[in-house]
Amino acid sequence: MKEQHKKESPILSLLGMGGGGTGNALGGGVGGGSATGGTIIPSGANIYHVFISNQNFVVSGTLDCELLVVGGGGGTAGSYQGGGGGGGIAHGPSVTVSSGTYAVVVGDGGASISNPYTGASSTPGGNSSIALPAGTITGLGGGTGTIDAFQNSQTTYIPGGSGGGNGDDSDKQAGDATQPGQPNFGVGIVHYGNPGYAPPSGNAPGSAADGGGGGGAGGGGGPSHTERREGGVGQPFTNFPAPVLSPALPSPDQSRFTTAVGPTGLFGGGGTGARGPTTAVPGGGGGGETPGTGGDGRNYTGGGGGGVVAAAGGTGGKGIVIIKYAAA
Repeated sequence: MKEQHKKESPILSLLGMGGGGTGNALGGGVGGGSATGGTIIPSGANIYHVFISNQNFVVSGTLDCELLVVGGGGGTAGSYQGGGGGGGIAHGPSVTVSSGTYAVVVGDGGASISNPYTGASSTPGGNSSIALPAGTITGLGGGTGTIDAFQNSQTTYIPGGSGGGNGDDSDKQAGDATQPGQPNFGVGIVHYGNPGYAPPSGNAPGSAADGGGGGGAGGGGGPSHTERREGGVGQPFTNFPAPVLSPALPSPDQSRFTTAVGPTGLFGGGGTGARGPTTAVPGGGGGGETPGTGGDGRNYTGGGGGGVVAAAGGTGGKGIVIIKYAAA
């Protein structure tokens, strides 16, 4: 099991908030190029292109870019679930992008499965990516949290960027993380993803029946299947703070994103495992949310879905792709 290794007018460019409004941006970096695609946000000495849907990033000239590619968070299954894994993250601190048109894909969050007796697994998050000449840089969707084994022992894990948590199963296993195995394509891509957590209580009855949290981009269960109900923390990227990026998002996702990601740029948090059945405390959504505050992962953070007592668990949060470069 793998563990994390570590100008068209700015006003016009923001008119398409959440819909990916496009426009020209004055570039900088290697060749003073320019680019279109996504919602364009000038901020100080930098320009951000924020993608929340599938579009193209079109470059004229040459740009020295910082890339952040976040997969969608994983969903949960049944009731008394383990938390969904956070979306895997591919970070390129300095990637030279020359003239061309590059497809950007933004992964959806994984769905939850409400019926505990079907044997169906929940849905992993969708992959986010940008196709560059060096290769397709991908943030893998988060893995699934599993159901309480007392209800259905047939439900299996689907691994993901960060792995899902174990739904109060006595075997103490948890979902694998697949993001750390992605290539760096010779351009210095760094990958973030961690395994899910095992439940603190085994298959215990009553209020002690905790599900394991999903792994996060910043921390997770590791090869020893660490026992923990809270999801793994998101990974901070200080060059991608929520106050700068949030104008690109629709309401009500904008305020939730701002709370979850914050000024330190937390992405890819794992969902919290359910606690129950006699203590009706909902699981926490991923993406930096405080445990116990809600079931769904926060959209555009890649947060994993949280486990909920005696009800359908949370869905994963949608992913995001962000490209940053110096203004001319």
